[in-house]
Amino acid sequence: MAVSISVVLTVFNKATFLPDTLASLYRQEGAGSDFTLDFILVDDASTDASLAVSEAFFHENPAPYRLIRNERNQGPACRLNQGIEAAQGELVFVFDADDIAPANVLKTMLGLLQRDNLDYIYGRSAHTAEPAAAAFEKRLPSPPDYVSSSAPLTFTLREGIVLPIVLVKREIAVKAGGCDGEVFIQDESLALRLALVAQRAGLIRQPCRYVLMAPDETRSRPSAQHLSRNRAQQHHDQYLTYTHLLANPALPAGAQADIARKAISPWWKSARERGFHPLVLLAYLGSRFMPRLMLRMVRPSLDRYFASLEGVRRLG
Repeated sequence: MAVSISVVLTVFNKATFLPDTLASLYRQEGAGSDFTLDFILVDDASTDASLAVSEAFFHENPAPYRLIRNERNQGPACRLNQGIEAAQGELVFVFDADDIAPANVLKTMLGLLQRDNLDYIYGRSAHTAEPAAAAFEKRLPSPPDYVSSSAPLTFTLREGIVLPIVLVKREIAVKAGGCDGEVFIQDESLALRLALVAQRAGLIRQPCRYVLMAPDETRSRPSAQHLSRNRAQQHHDQYLTYTHLLANPALPAGAQADIARKAISPWWKSARERGFHPLVLLAYLGSRFMPRLMLRMVRPSLDRYFASLEGVRRLG
């Protein structure tokens, strides 16, 4: 019997890219036989024609879909949570609404998830200067370069899993609570929260999405799309993600040192970009040896720093 998969896309001003992204998902090998697809597009108060473009696509390419409209821009973490809450499929596939999926990515991920009884499986990303039509033809090899673990949190930290390309059992995504509701960018938050509640996780180390690039190797995206270029937002959200995780009673005691060390790292990275400060350097070096003690010592300074950091959207 075919497995039902809800594809969740968060959308903000992606009218130019949605037809190609949706086509790459709609045409997935195995659709209709190995799995069925429904689409949930959560709009984050777009000011372009994203919603009209999406409706036009599904008018020409019939598939169950739902457009969730929002009047306020709250960021991808909040909107991803809306999509997960609305999902009805046995599995949820989280993907970026302006990238291209290899032709057999869902069939490959589903096969590994079922074979190894995984709670979720992630995939790596790659950039390409090729046009979308060429990216459509890319395929994952059989078998892919794949690894799994029965210690999802350790696995996530070791592999540096942050990007939102994941096929996950719906009950696991719901149990995790989706992303941290107080961060704007969801990347690390989703991966870590899934890891806290899962029993077994997997990762395909080969590209499971292609980010289209302009031929001159600059991203072919309007500047408003460049959350990945907003370093201040990234550092701020990383800090919140890790400090909130430390307060989570489900966090194993053995992981607390690693998470405390990671909580200090965004301070070091952010302050280094804004000018040297001896206290930050001391905290960073001390976190290599006494991460929990060092975090307790510098936590007030960290809180003040990120509370006053400019160029950051704050939620919660």
